[in-house]
Amino acid sequence: MTLGLPRLPIALAPLIAEAKRRTLLRRSLLGLALLVLAGGAVIVAFALRSSLGPGAPRPLTSSVHVGRLSVSIPRGFHVYTLRGGIYRSGTRPPVIGDVLTDFRLPAHTTVSQLLDRWTAPRGNGPPSKLVALELEEWWGIGGPGPHSLHLPLSLKQPWVQLHLANGSVAPRYQGFLLGTASYEVMYWSGPSAPANDRAAVLRALRSIRPTR
Repeated sequence: MTLGLPRLPIALAPLIAEAKRRTLLRRSLLGLALLVLAGGAVIVAFALRSSLGPGAPRPLTSSVHVGRLSVSIPRGFHVYTLRGGIYRSGTRPPVIGDVLTDFRLPAHTTVSQLLDRWTAPRGNGPPSKLVALELEEWWGIGGPGPHSLHLPLSLKQPWVQLHLANGSVAPRYQGFLLGTASYEVMYWSGPSAPANDRAAVLRALRSIRPTR
């Protein structure tokens, strides 16, 4: 006698087809959700980039210390160390200050050489497309001249700004006292520099403050 094996009901076929359809639907919805998230991320990134675009100041990040003062560094700026002052022959000059700028120092050039070129009476001054801020503790004999500035620093104070032989404008500079310590500041905001860099170097100037 032959036993008959049960066969799958024909009614299961539509159920299997429906399961496949729902699986495809879930995958489509998941893909759409990922696409929406990716689009949102692009929009957020674009908004953040726009907020730091032309005309928006660069945010201030870390700080450097010069003597008893600190100055905040705008994001993306370069920091170059100044050495000089009084030191024993045969030893390395001590650190006396820092220069913050959006300008990358050329190879085989020190920042002191660069500043000498910018302020040379018969030179061309600093480029109009960059900004720079120098803070230096005066270690020489005498001092940097009149101490006409005071903290907090601003452009409304009595700075010195010379016109060079060819008609170019030199950076602003001036000294100030903090207790018995003498400091000098050099400030340059090129008229053709990006608006966000000009705003950032001004904020850095205003950020100069005592550390203790």
